[in-house]
Amino acid sequence: MMKPKVLVGSLTSRAKDYCFQDWIGNVKSFTYPDFELFISDNSFDLNYSNFLKGFAKVGHIDPAGKTTIEVLCESHNQVRDYFLSTNADFLLHLESDVFPPSGIIEELLFHSVDVVSGMYFYGEGSRSKLLINVVEDFGNVRNANKIDHRISDIMFADGGLKRVFSCGIGCTLIHRSVLEKVSFRYEKTKLMHPDAFFYHDIFKAGITAWLDTSILCEHRNTNWNHNIIFDNDRRRNQTGIL
Repeated sequence: MMKPKVLVGSLTSRAKDYCFQDWIGNVKSFTYPDFELFISDNSFDLNYSNFLKGFAKVGHIDPAGKTTIEVLCESHNQVRDYFLSTNADFLLHLESDVFPPSGIIEELLFHSVDVVSGMYFYGEGSRSKLLINVVEDFGNVRNANKIDHRISDIMFADGGLKRVFSCGIGCTLIHRSVLEKVSFRYEKTKLMHPDAFFYHDIFKAGITAWLDTSILCEHRNTNWNHNIIFDNDRRRNQTGIL
């Protein structure tokens, strides 16, 4: 039986260059035999896109004159569009500062579900939190509209497969049938990122999202807000969004 084809898709910019060499080394360590890597770069400097082409197929989103959320939405959809142009069966949506174990693709494929993620934390040390919303009994969603809700009870992460409403898309395996139905979007009146809308939309479509709490990914995150400083709508530190 043929193994499913997998595309690893990531958003990045020069702002994430501090961990790129380690990150690309981590991706190269993946043990799954049939995957391709596509990177959507949203750097102001096109030279960074040219640099990335030495490691993967690369698309570019021009961030000039756009809000952070607009650029993220375009980058997410560039990854989605490239994925749909291929014959891949699954997209592993992997953030460019998330480091999963080398067997991540096999481990997520094992569950045979349409949307499943590996677990990672936001913050450092004792301040680290799981950024998730959970689906409670009878299909109700706890704090579904509060996307930055933090679940502090680590007993949730008991190594089992958990149904969630959202958990961050930083290490998420998504079946082709889902991405054929759902794209990434945002609304100007809501301070919600495109990945939050993605989870909201798949929930409305009756698609269940899962989290494998036995998979722990390293998250070398910094506060990306500091990479862009707005001054009368002008960007003074033009490194890119992610």
